[in-house]
Amino acid sequence: MTSVSETSSLPKSKKPS
Repeated sequence: MTSVSETSSLPKSKKPS
């Protein structure tokens, strides 16, 4: 779940929580 850091900055449109 390292992507969580990236999604934090970007909108959740890319990946669902």
